[in-house]
Amino acid sequence: MNCEENVLIPFIPKPKKIKHNKNKYKGIYEQITPIIVVFIICIIFGKCVMNVLLWKIFNSIYGIIIMIIGLLFFIIAMVSLFKVHFTDPGDGSNIIYKENEQEIKEAKERSEYAKQHHMFCVDIGYPVRYCNKCQKIKKERMYHCKKCKRCIDMKDHHCSWVGNCIGRNNYKFFILFLYYIVISIFFGIIILIWSIIHLCYLYTLNIIKNQTTMESIENERYNYFLYHKYPFPSYNNGIWNNIEELMGSGWNVFSPFSLAHSNDIIKEVKDK
Repeated sequence: MNCEENVLIPFIPKPKKIKHNKNKYKGIYEQITPIIVVFIICIIFGKCVMNVLLWKIFNSIYGIIIMIIGLLFFIIAMVSLFKVHFTDPGDGSNIIYKENEQEIKEAKERSEYAKQHHMFCVDIGYPVRYCNKCQKIKKERMYHCKKCKRCIDMKDHHCSWVGNCIGRNNYKFFILFLYYIVISIFFGIIILIWSIIHLCYLYTLNIIKNQTTMESIENERYNYFLYHKYPFPSYNNGIWNNIEELMGSGWNVFSPFSLAHSNDIIKEVKDK
């Protein structure tokens, strides 16, 4: 057979590696991976939701809108993920072949020639192509998947994260999953950043007032009563003194390697 040189590209076979019988676990990995992905995403998004609930963002109409939109995109992203996983990518079995016998024969000859001479057959653009592994004709934009062990129509790639090959039938769901999950993460980041900023704001007030969170809570409880036998104790010594007492002085304020208070302060407290 005379094959065109630009059709066949030789390759050097890789040396055979010792297999440790991992093939039997590949199917399990493919099924477990999407579950792990969903679990991780739910944990991250659930954490963002809990931050919202804990810091009472629902007191604001904007918080309710952000939460509803974020949950909506998250649900759609999960639906798209399940659709990608459970939808057959398509193997071209529903295609009606109209090629003549001569074109089919030439396609088989090209494929067999490449296989016998340890070459890779690049026959893109030909009206008919043939897969040696599947032993059947494959149309344009069809490629063989080693993991699925079959030819996939309009194969994009085999995605282990969703546990399926991305082809003609589930390509749309894969794209939707990518976009919706990015939007969901965007809303989750907004919620998370808001909660962290709010937390930093609360602790900044505590530092300025020289009080702990427990003292802040007790102060609120204390103010509910009309009559008090003793005034609520205050440790406020001024902003800069409070910062120095709680965070340290000078550059030690920003250093995680030094204590906030000095030994002199501890000794002074013990003497009292």
